[in-house]
Amino acid sequence: MYARQSIEPPLTHEEKKEEFMIMLKEIEPVKGAGGWEMEPRFTESQVLVAVASGQGRLLIGNRSCLLRQDRVYAVPPGETYGASADPAEGLGLFLLRFDVYRPDPASGEVLRVEPGDSLLLGRGEIPFSSAAGSAALCQTIHSLWQSADRLERFRAQMLFQELLYTTMKASGRTEEDSLSALERARDYMKTHYQHNLSIEQLTRLADISPKYFVDLFKKLMKRSFC
Repeated sequence: MYARQSIEPPLTHEEKKEEFMIMLKEIEPVKGAGGWEMEPRFTESQVLVAVASGQGRLLIGNRSCLLRQDRVYAVPPGETYGASADPAEGLGLFLLRFDVYRPDPASGEVLRVEPGDSLLLGRGEIPFSSAAGSAALCQTIHSLWQSADRLERFRAQMLFQELLYTTMKASGRTEEDSLSALERARDYMKTHYQHNLSIEQLTRLADISPKYFVDLFKKLMKRSFC
């Protein structure tokens, strides 16, 4: 007689995330005066870009976006990215390169996830809601990363995990969820049109920040909020 084998259902995307192990490989501060440009770079690792100071634009592949200090930006492996500073202000960035690993049950080894196999963060802009702020957290990570003390470098890895957790949690809000939040706010505006509604009231209803609300309104409704 043959032993009965149970067939396990395939893992969902969320279950696959739980198998991953993530390691910071490098954190690099870059900056330049007004008009400075960072030459396009090809990355084999995943990259998080955080704004340390100033203003400018980020180019990922052939897509350009405005850099903001309340956002972080995900660059997937196998992609080219660059940046340019605002002519009047200059720009400072933190570039955090990291790799994703997954245990192989068959061999017991820990293998690096190949580009395209898993994109934990997708690409582009992600709101960053931590009270500490991405720039301050990145500055602490960078300072610890430069230490010759292994324990301090381990702490840098721990803080990077916190940064990544906050980023991944924020990226879980899908555009459909955001649209639903905006629709609740829009319905409220229709039924209370006789009142002078503030952005603060509407953003509390939508459960998103005022700045994110205005940006999202313009992106999804194709017009400015006024």
